[in-house]
Amino acid sequence: MKNLAVLIALFGLLLSGCEKKTEPVATPAPPEPAATQASSEAVPVMSSAIEPVLVELPTEAISTWQRHAQARPELVLFSIHPFLDQIPETVKSEALAMVKRGDARELRAHGSFFREAPLLLPTQTLRAALEAGFFSQVTWVFPSKVKIDELSLETFSGQVVEAGFLTEEEGRQLVLAGGVFEGQVQGIPFRAVHPFALPDITAPALIHVDLGYFKGMYQDEVKTPLYDLLHGLAISLRDMGWKVLDVTLSYSTIEGVVSLDTRFLLTNLAELFRKPEMLQSDMPELWRMRAEALYGADMFQPQKMKEMHQKAAELAPGDATAQYDLYKIQFENREIDAALETLDRVVAMDSGYGAAYLDLSQVAMNDKNPTASLVLLEKAAMTFPDNPFINLSRSDILLQMDEKSDALELLKPLKQLAWSAHYHADIPGLIETMEKAGMGKGPGPESKESSQ
Repeated sequence: MKNLAVLIALFGLLLSGCEKKTEPVATPAPPEPAATQASSEAVPVMSSAIEPVLVELPTEAISTWQRHAQARPELVLFSIHPFLDQIPETVKSEALAMVKRGDARELRAHGSFFREAPLLLPTQTLRAALEAGFFSQVTWVFPSKVKIDELSLETFSGQVVEAGFLTEEEGRQLVLAGGVFEGQVQGIPFRAVHPFALPDITAPALIHVDLGYFKGMYQDEVKTPLYDLLHGLAISLRDMGWKVLDVTLSYSTIEGVVSLDTRFLLTNLAELFRKPEMLQSDMPELWRMRAEALYGADMFQPQKMKEMHQKAAELAPGDATAQYDLYKIQFENREIDAALETLDRVVAMDSGYGAAYLDLSQVAMNDKNPTASLVLLEKAAMTFPDNPFINLSRSDILLQMDEKSDALELLKPLKQLAWSAHYHADIPGLIETMEKAGMGKGPGPESKESSQ
C-alpha cells in the first residue's frame, strides 16, 4: 500500500491551499465553454465589451480555440507557464484527435491528471494546439519581477530548453531585443514578452489569461497590490488596442496550482472585459473592501481585515468570493459549523471553490479526525464527479477505520474504470490490493508499509 500512500499524498499536495502572500484571483460558476459563441468579428480589447469564456483548466479553453482554428489567428498567452510541455507519444494521437474534434465535455473528461484516462494535461495545452495547427503565431507574456534591461538571453534560453518548452535548436535561435525573446516553436513564430514590452499586433488575435500570471507578478500588498496588478493588465490591454476574436480565462485553482484565496482576480478581470467602461470609474465597493482587507492582512491588522470581509459578506450575500472570505474568517475563529454552512453556499454559487473541501479533509486527517475527513471528501466527490481519486481517498480512509464493507462498495465502480496505461498504470493494482485488504486477504492500510 506504499504506492497508494504516495498517490494520496500527491493528490493532497496538488489540491492543498497556498499561502496568500505567495499567490496572487470568482463569483459566478464558470459558464460552459460550448455555450459561448465565437465572436463574429474582432473588437478592440478593453475598449469594446467582449464576453470572456471562463474555464477551470487551460485544457478546457481548447473548445473555444477550435472555433477559430481555420483562421489560424495569433494567440497571446498571459501565464506563468507556457503550456508547452511535451505530450507523451503513447497518448499523442488520441490527445490530438480530441484537441481537433473533442467537445467541451470530452476535454473536461480527459484534460486533467485527476481523471481515469487523461489524454492531455493542462501544461501541455499550447503544445497540443500548435500540433493541431490552431495558431499562426504565439506571444507568451510571462510575469517578471525584473526590469527589461535585466533580462538575459543566455539564462532564458537555458531555462526554456531545460524545461523542455523549446528544443536545443529552438533555444539557440532565440534573439532578445527590447524585452522580447523571438524565435520559433514547432516552426511557428514565437515571442516571449516582458509585461512592459507588449508588441503591436495588427491582425485579429485570441487572448488567454491564466490566473497563474498574477501569481508570478505578486509580491505583497505593499509592493504589488493585487488590484493594482489587475488594473495594470487591463490598462495595458486597452492601450495596446489589439483587436480580439475571443478571450479565454483559466482559474487553475481546482488542482491547487493557484490558491483559492486569489480566485477572485479572474472573475473581476472577466467583469472588466464585459464592462471596460469600469476602467473610467471608481473601484466597485466590493473590490475596494477586499483590497482594504488584503492590505490589512499584510500590515498585521487582522481586525481590519475581518471587518472588511464581514461587511462585504453582508453587502453581497450572493457574491461567492465575499462569502468565501467570510468562510475563511469563520474557520479561523473556530466557528466550524458556521464555516461549513457558508462554504456549502459558496460552492453552490461557484463549484470551483469546492477544492476547499479537499483542503479541509486533509486538515481533518492531520487532526486525526477521519470521520470529518470522510464527510468533506463526500462533498468534494459530489462537486467533482469526474475526479475518481476522491473516492479512492475515501476508500483508503474507510479501510483505516476498519469500515471494510463501505470501502469495498466505493472500490467496485473504481475497479471498472478504464484507467490510463500511461498515467495511472499502477492504479488497478492498488485497487486490487485495497480490495484484498477489505476482504481480509492482505495487509491493510494500518500496515507499516502503508504508513510511509
